[in-house]
Amino acid sequence: MSPYVVPGLNTFDINVQLRLCRSSDQILYKVSEYFLNNGHIEIGKELEANQVVQLLKGRSRKKEIIQARFAAAYFIHDIMNISLKSIGKILGGRDHSSIIHAKDKYEDNVAWYKEEQAHHLELCNLLITQNKIDFKR
Repeated sequence: MSPYVVPGLNTFDINVQLRLCRSSDQILYKVSEYFLNNGHIEIGKELEANQVVQLLKGRSRKKEIIQARFAAAYFIHDIMNISLKSIGKILGGRDHSSIIHAKDKYEDNVAWYKEEQAHHLELCNLLITQNKIDFKR
């Protein structure tokens, strides 16, 4: 059905809603794509964002994967406002306490380090959400 047929239907609002990330899969994909495209994830082989999503859900303990996983946990909780247990299931069956640690660690890093603040603000713009972290520096 054409949006021009329905009176009162605003196509601008529809386009804005389509750009918003409102599913965990979309958030994981965009966070993975951001970390991959900005050179944060260097594993030695060419990866695609879908493969990075699988790494985020996996058991990898490499620093760059953990940072991306922490960011994904923070943004999933911030945007979707779902339970910590549900976020743990999304991120590969992790416990709710692991998600609490991930969120706290991400917030602390962003609050104190300028480089992390810049990355956080870029992710906020990419995911079309507001910054809710108070920067200490």
